[in-house]
Amino acid sequence: MLDKIMIIKLLKKLPLNLQLNLKKILLVYTKTNYPYRAYTHKKKCIFIHIPKVAGTSMLNVLMGMNINRDHLTYREYKQADTFLFSRYYKFCFVRNPFDRIVSVYEYLKKGGNQTTDMYFKELLSDKFPDFESFVFNYLNSESIQEHVLMKPQYLFIYNERNECMVDFVGKFENINEDYKVVAKRLKLKMSLPKHNNINRNSYESYYNREDVISKIAELYNNDFFYFNYPKSIY
Repeated sequence: MLDKIMIIKLLKKLPLNLQLNLKKILLVYTKTNYPYRAYTHKKKCIFIHIPKVAGTSMLNVLMGMNINRDHLTYREYKQADTFLFSRYYKFCFVRNPFDRIVSVYEYLKKGGNQTTDMYFKELLSDKFPDFESFVFNYLNSESIQEHVLMKPQYLFIYNERNECMVDFVGKFENINEDYKVVAKRLKLKMSLPKHNNINRNSYESYYNREDVISKIAELYNNDFFYFNYPKSIY
């Protein structure tokens, strides 16, 4: 597929009326070329939004207040436009799996996105009122694939040959410094805002039993491995 930016450069010598027609065509293209958004073309980047890893904050920097939460893997972007996928700067942020699943649990307990997640609010309230029951009686290798919030992080950016398909992987635990890497690369001037903060105890306090730790370590084994997180709490 031809690069739209290169087309503009090549056709700048055309009469003004033709240039205007071209801009209209490109405007339609950027609006319909899902999952590519206007910011992806403007910044020449692809942000792989892994849930519960400061994604809303990153999108506010890239898109402003009116954001689209596209929790997509690299595959959707690559399949939609292989050329742009290879050309644009690709990045994401990941989080300690022990901490992330606690964040997911507390988020869903409060209704999540307040629409489709309301089912989980009722489910957790009725059948899994505490974190341990949620881990033991709900989480398994199949259920973590049923909701994008619980999906293992490595699936968003690794292919079947165990190759990482993005250019930079930042960590939630080092978000301020890792954001600076992205900001410098994309020439972003805005600082990273904070969103979806839930007042709760530290994630370590949720793990009082060794079998709870072991089950999360097993279910998210590849996340611990690929992103170099320890399989222990303390």
